[in-house]
Amino acid sequence: MAAAQPDPTEPPALQPYRHGAGYEPAPRWVAVLFGLGSLLFVPYIVALAFLLPSHARAAHYDAAWVGLDVFELVALAATAWCAWTRSTWIALTATAAATLLLCDAWFDVVTAHARAQRALAIASAVLVELPVAAVCVWIARHAEVVHERVTMMLWRRTARQAERLRSYEGD
Repeated sequence: MAAAQPDPTEPPALQPYRHGAGYEPAPRWVAVLFGLGSLLFVPYIVALAFLLPSHARAAHYDAAWVGLDVFELVALAATAWCAWTRSTWIALTATAAATLLLCDAWFDVVTAHARAQRALAIASAVLVELPVAAVCVWIARHAEVVHERVTMMLWRRTARQAERLRSYEGD
């Protein structure tokens, strides 16, 4: 069975992915490498679960938390800046902000010592960090959809202009 030929009127982004034709979002070796890495990560995590102490003292505990919050601030500020300037980087900054917020919520809850601290951490996660992370995920996905639409619009405009140029050449 012969492979379907690409439709020349269809932009490459909408054509089916074909191996070796430059249409893959990532090379196959990425799937193999990351898949194997993920499988190898499982026994490491299981070993950590058994080997790490449930209580530990950290020399720079305050710096770790302040550093995480600074990274969150930078990611949120970068997302705001990208939104203000209409930058195409907003999908990346919003994704980074969502990831950092999820990590912060997780570690706030699991490292809380007293019952009151845990209640505050859960409230902070449910009322602030998780909703803001969800908005960041929406922003990233929305930006991706908008980029796709703009690319399609520009591709159609370019195709129309090329067709007009070809019609002028025939005159």
